[in-house]
Amino acid sequence: MKTHPDQVNQEEIPDAVILIDQASQVKGGSRSARRLFGYTKPVFSKLFLHQLLAKDIDLSEPLTLSDLSNETSDSQIAYARHKAGGSFSVGYFSRKIEDSTSFHFVIFLYLPDPKASGVGNPAFSRMKVIKTTEAERKLRKQIETLREVVRILISSLDPQVVLELILDHLQRVVEYDSASIMLQSGDSLSIVAQRKLQTADQLAIHFKIQRHDHIKEVVESRQPVIIPDTELDSRWESLPHSNYIRSWLGVPLIGKERVIGLLNLDRSRPWSFTQEDAELTAAFANHAAIAIENANLYLAARQAADRRAILHRVSQEIVAADLEAEEIYTAVHRAAAQLMPAEAFVIVLFDDEKQAFEAAYLIDRNGRIPAQTLPANRVLTAQIVSSGHSIYIDDTSEPMKLDEAVHFSESQPVRSILAVPMYLRGKVIGMISAQSYNPAAYSDEDQNLLEMLASYAAIALDNAALFKSIKHLAAIDSLTGIYNRRKLFELGRSEFHRARRFHRPLSILMFDIDHFKRVNDTFGHSIGDLVLSKFAQLLKVGIRDIDILGRYGGEEFLIILPETRKTTAVAIANRLRTQISATFKNMYDGSISLTASIGVVSMKDDTHSFTGLIEEVDNALYGAKNLGRDRIKVSGN
Repeated sequence: MKTHPDQVNQEEIPDAVILIDQASQVKGGSRSARRLFGYTKPVFSKLFLHQLLAKDIDLSEPLTLSDLSNETSDSQIAYARHKAGGSFSVGYFSRKIEDSTSFHFVIFLYLPDPKASGVGNPAFSRMKVIKTTEAERKLRKQIETLREVVRILISSLDPQVVLELILDHLQRVVEYDSASIMLQSGDSLSIVAQRKLQTADQLAIHFKIQRHDHIKEVVESRQPVIIPDTELDSRWESLPHSNYIRSWLGVPLIGKERVIGLLNLDRSRPWSFTQEDAELTAAFANHAAIAIENANLYLAARQAADRRAILHRVSQEIVAADLEAEEIYTAVHRAAAQLMPAEAFVIVLFDDEKQAFEAAYLIDRNGRIPAQTLPANRVLTAQIVSSGHSIYIDDTSEPMKLDEAVHFSESQPVRSILAVPMYLRGKVIGMISAQSYNPAAYSDEDQNLLEMLASYAAIALDNAALFKSIKHLAAIDSLTGIYNRRKLFELGRSEFHRARRFHRPLSILMFDIDHFKRVNDTFGHSIGDLVLSKFAQLLKVGIRDIDILGRYGGEEFLIILPETRKTTAVAIANRLRTQISATFKNMYDGSISLTASIGVVSMKDDTHSFTGLIEEVDNALYGAKNLGRDRIKVSGN
């Protein structure tokens, strides 16, 4: 505390220090300054000088001690530009205490303009004036050093090697006591490489950008930021084990028009970094950012190429499989075995309607196990389907919540289980699990590959189900649920060629519902459709599994009887005709009674085509109708 401004000399220790930028905005200050002016830290750092002093201050013209006001008031301030350097002002803050006025010696330090070159800037007035030739020589040396460093940085495409090279050669550009590289991920920065930090624990720390003013300023301004003295600057927030840092330089790493990280340079001595250091480091950082991005792009491209090659081979194997589920199961297992351990392998499908799990494909080192239905509370499968997330159990022998150590036909359970969901149109339809008899058999990359394989399998199985459905629709008569004419002829030709080749008997029955038109005319087509459907079901339950039943057209039906001679075919026809008469007698309160006429034909040695057989049986049916209906006519009789 001073009693009068004239008693203050320039060598005395100040009562407070305040940092001011070129726009006269307060950027920070000592704790005593905040207490002296009565502001908290966040508010103090956002004030402009005239707000802090509660009066208009013109700093464009230097003031002298003779300009000081002699008035005593609650708050009086005067300034004098320091004559020796011009980089700061000496201020005298007067405060009336009781009947006397106290004076506090305050130094206002001016921070350098980040856009200024340094020449004539007050912050650099303490630098020695150098000759032009020396400056040019230094500049050329810096440029050559920068070029050489850039050549070294682009010599490697390994991301971690590039990070180490950056720190190794940064010292050739700007001196530092410690340095680190931070890379950005989301709203945080992480130290990924460092030199001479007092602890390596910082490598595990994530720094929230918004919580650290000095880091936030670098990221948002995309410009280098110098903190001349960390003890005087409110922007600085001490990081773990960083109490030794007194001067800090932060430079953004900018790649593809976005900040990808920061270069941090630390010195244990205040006022160590100049604007020239900031510019050189920024130039270095531009090349460093490019080297980092190129290395990351190369690594990503190489990994993507490997993955594409694997996926291409895998997808080809799955696509090459027949559109049958069984073929797809085998192809998926074969593909997985090429990528990772798969001594045991499981494909489970989830039936949403039945809320049940079908283990459609089960195999271990002893071979294939028959498909089985798993209980709905099967822990591993249920957890995969309900959560939609992959599960990796690195050792089933260790205590775990899951009760699924897989046995199958083996007395020895597997030791490692990697299970992933099968997604289709955003919904889990099942699970694929690769399993090994060794512990810790799988990696993160194995999980990624199995998840991608599961996506291919889900699509392939969906296509197989769709193909099966289309085949069914193409082969089945929608009204009666039996084979349609096209499928009937396809299967009939196959049976005909088999019978001819192996000299086996083959017979055909053709049915026609007598006077069916009367049903439609009297009761309408809806009743007629019910009659046709019921007629088809009566025939279906009256024949063997190897027999082929189809709708020939309208109210005509055809039954192909493999391995059946004429006498047996006639007996079957008589049995079915009797059942038809009994079933359709006095329907709808006696309104409907139906019978059927039946033609019978058996293949002979001189029968040359399936079409020829159809013509014969059609003629036989026509003969039965001409003979009065509700009867059988055998071709050739």
